[in-house]
Amino acid sequence: MTEQWPLAKSWWIVLSIAVVVTLLDDGGLEHRDPDLVSVVHATVIVRLEQIIAGRITVRILPSGRESVCTIVEDSPRGAERIDVPVGGDAGTIRVG
Repeated sequence: MTEQWPLAKSWWIVLSIAVVVTLLDDGGLEHRDPDLVSVVHATVIVRLEQIIAGRITVRILPSGRESVCTIVEDSPRGAERIDVPVGGDAGTIRVG
């Protein structure tokens, strides 16, 4: 649990500023390399800490997908989709 504390802390902070947060876990981090899990956690934390208003949806995808995690943000800055591929480097695709 201690390695997940920064993620939980960021989540609670975002909720306190009235950002709508949706977390979906389809089990894609189970049995994954700890380094990949760390990349996912770090990417999610950065996005949670940057959003000031709007909505953010984090989905851990099921095994067998090219990406292990997607983050969709709709905020005053615009809409973005961030994919964390199985290889571990997060890329941002602006969708609006």
